[in-house]
Amino acid sequence: MRANRKFLKISLKVSVALLMASVSSTALMAADDTMMKEIADLKAQLLAQKAQLDELRAAVKDQRSEARKNKEAIKVVEERSAATAPAPASKMPAPAAVAGDKSWMWGGVKITPGGYFAADSVFRTRNTNSDMGTSFTGIPTLNNPQAHMNEQRFSARSSRISALLEAPMDPSRRLSGFFEMDFQGAGTTSNYTQTDSFAPRIRHAYATLDDFAGGWHFLAGQAFSLVTLNSGGITPRQEAIPIVIDSNDVPGFAYARQPGFRITKDFDKHLWFAVSAEQPATTFAGTGCNNVVANSSALPGASATNFGAATGVSGITCLATGASGYGQTGQNQQLSLNHVPDLVAKAAYEGKVAGRTLHLEAFGAYRNFFDRVNYGALTPAGFAGGSTNQNANGYGVGGGIIAELIPKTLEFQGSALIGRGMGRYGSTSLPDATLSTNGAIVPLANLDIFGGFVLHATPQIDMYAYGGIEKTAAAYGLGGPTATNPSGYIGYGVPTLVNTGCNVEGGTCAGVTGSIWQVTGGIWDRLYQGSYGYIRAGLQYSYTKRELLPGAGGVRASTDDNIVMTTLRYYPFY
Repeated sequence: MRANRKFLKISLKVSVALLMASVSSTALMAADDTMMKEIADLKAQLLAQKAQLDELRAAVKDQRSEARKNKEAIKVVEERSAATAPAPASKMPAPAAVAGDKSWMWGGVKITPGGYFAADSVFRTRNTNSDMGTSFTGIPTLNNPQAHMNEQRFSARSSRISALLEAPMDPSRRLSGFFEMDFQGAGTTSNYTQTDSFAPRIRHAYATLDDFAGGWHFLAGQAFSLVTLNSGGITPRQEAIPIVIDSNDVPGFAYARQPGFRITKDFDKHLWFAVSAEQPATTFAGTGCNNVVANSSALPGASATNFGAATGVSGITCLATGASGYGQTGQNQQLSLNHVPDLVAKAAYEGKVAGRTLHLEAFGAYRNFFDRVNYGALTPAGFAGGSTNQNANGYGVGGGIIAELIPKTLEFQGSALIGRGMGRYGSTSLPDATLSTNGAIVPLANLDIFGGFVLHATPQIDMYAYGGIEKTAAAYGLGGPTATNPSGYIGYGVPTLVNTGCNVEGGTCAGVTGSIWQVTGGIWDRLYQGSYGYIRAGLQYSYTKRELLPGAGGVRASTDDNIVMTTLRYYPFY
């Protein structure tokens, strides 16, 4: 029994141990199963994430491939527009449509739009009945009631639209065209009362052919005259126009914008020569037969007692009017009588002195004036009556300088023009010529001087200060008295004109302009610049003095004007 009990205890212990081992093994197996399941779940998640990464890699690869295709497409456009790989300096800079450029390609032609929208204002202390282009010769003397009245206007007429077209013909030749217009023309219905419907007018319309390898450049069409000061070589669209708001620029600055033909040769972009034939036009002024209306019958005009024995005989009739000549059918503006183009030759130098850019130029101009004279009943010595054509020659010489005083910060600009018959090339449009007692054309002596500074104060702000003067000398002769001209003096600035009432409202002031000078200054601020273009605001103040030639008794007279202009301009294509 005792042995059996002992055996049973041992058996029980063994059974308990085996049971506990079995339970422990079962628990371990259960734990292993749970762990394996968790590991399997983690593997599944990793596989899913790997699949997502593979999809992302594929998408990035597709994007890179698409970007490469776009880049290749842009390269094709650039190569097609340039027609070749980048050329050396002697070759032309081939146009190309690149990212961010607001131009576009049309076949082999690159088209670049330009221009701006303007909101201008002007205030004058004398009422000149002008818009944003001041009528310098129209500043009234104090005898005129308008001299005692202020003038204020808003205007959008200086807004411009332009287009530049460039077509590379081969690696060294380029054909271009440029057109620009504004709204400073005036139609028969243009007014300020309701719609302000002012007419567009041509500013520029010309084509150029550039042979960069040979240094030859050709221009045909309406552009700035070769008389106009350039800022870079002798190159269109690089004229050094004063950066004022006034559309008529600054007295003393010589320029014109007219049709013509020009040939230019440059030597390594340092030395330039050019000649041009340009549209002629003549402005006549003065007392005498030039006051006879175009195409009129014989009217009392002048006597020729200083040419012969006849005394007090009148009858000279001229086709030239006080402003120009014949009127073209259907137009209000008149065309002067011209038969020879204005001829201009210019030389320019471009270089650096002490690390500062320097531009120098000099030019000469030849002009011809033309008129028809009917002597009527005049029979002094040397005259047999009848009609004849009159010719006279005018000339002008001048030059200019643009000097960088502080690199990229301060520059000086100056120009001058002296000659006979060059009045219309000045900003104030003084007369070119008058007529003598026998109807002969007399070119008037003219002088234009201009100078000033431009300060690039910051990348956004430019400041300027200019001054200039234009002068015209008197030219007259003494003939016999007539009913319309009792003094007998004929010409421009005759000494019998009465100036005694110029400073009295309602008084007599018959004098003519002898000189106009101005000092002016202003500031431009670039308010915004970005992918939408840029916005500029400008402010200008000017003081202008108009002086008359001496009249009867040597009496001199003058008038002046204070002008403030503002502008806000949006340039969407820059």
